[in-house]
Amino acid sequence: MKRLVIINIIALFLLSSCMTLQRDKYVSPDEIVDDGFSLEMQSRLAVVDAAAFSGEDAKLTASVRTYIISEIEKRLAVLELEKQVAARLYALAGRTYLLSSNKEKAQKYYEEANKRNAGDSEAIVLAHRLGIQNRFENALAAHEDDGILVLESALDAYASGQYADAAARFDTAFLLLESFYRAAYSLLRDKAWNLKDTVSSDVALSKLLTLDSLTVLQMLEITQHATQLFDVYTGGKKYKGMRLFAMARDAELLKSISGMQNNAVLPDSVATRILCARFLWNMRIVATGDTLGAAKYSTRYRTRTSVASPVPDVSIESEDFDAVLGVVENELMSLKDGRNFNPQGSVSGAEFNKSIRRIK
Repeated sequence: MKRLVIINIIALFLLSSCMTLQRDKYVSPDEIVDDGFSLEMQSRLAVVDAAAFSGEDAKLTASVRTYIISEIEKRLAVLELEKQVAARLYALAGRTYLLSSNKEKAQKYYEEANKRNAGDSEAIVLAHRLGIQNRFENALAAHEDDGILVLESALDAYASGQYADAAARFDTAFLLLESFYRAAYSLLRDKAWNLKDTVSSDVALSKLLTLDSLTVLQMLEITQHATQLFDVYTGGKKYKGMRLFAMARDAELLKSISGMQNNAVLPDSVATRILCARFLWNMRIVATGDTLGAAKYSTRYRTRTSVASPVPDVSIESEDFDAVLGVVENELMSLKDGRNFNPQGSVSGAEFNKSIRRIK
């Protein structure tokens, strides 16, 4: 009887150990049940993380990061948590500390998460960002349906300039994850999609293409790197800085067709959508030689009485009315909502590159 009891105790111990090992192997995000607290922290962290990858000033998300860490540490301090839940919270706090440039604290929290459950997907991502080798690659290979791991692989691809792969991985991750991940990372996904066909061996051009907004000089630099449109002015030579700007200015490529104003534009002026339209329209006229058609839209509309502009936020009297209608009609740019042009909006490097390349 005594021997049978000992055998049963050993069997129960082994069963318990196996169950523990099974839990330690892998836990995906949707397996954590703790009244939704972990999920709330993940939703807040997603916003902060996406902002960091977008290059947003860390000061803007400081209060959110402080809140995440404070709330998690309060819960870890006062509640007796299951080890899976505790591992997830330590990992989330560790990732937040890392985004706050506190690598020492992030490393400590990773160790706490790893001690409780080495298979937590958030802990695996934290290990990856801390530079702990192989864990992430091995986990992703074994669990390709884990949204957190797929999302991290999308961010890796994005950071390394593999934009087509990044866009595809973002789309896969969004199908696997809660909707707040799509809301947080959709801008990065869209940027990857816009950049996927514009990757260049030209390092300087590649850097320009990743910009969310451009200066006038950067707009001119993309034109010079991506096309031969300036060759008629430069003889094929590559200009830089003020020399490039002076060439464009002297060629009146930054002046409106109507010439109604002096068009004072500086190299570091923001290349708004309407200024990009002006430049693109001028370049198209040069490329096609259609100088007679340069002002055809204003000529047509201004001779009519009581006719409203077909683009509500660009009046018929605007000095760039011809440019806006011209670039829209010739599909160099588009109306943002199918109706308005959003003239003071920004233009990304990728967007402008697509537009300028359409001029033949």
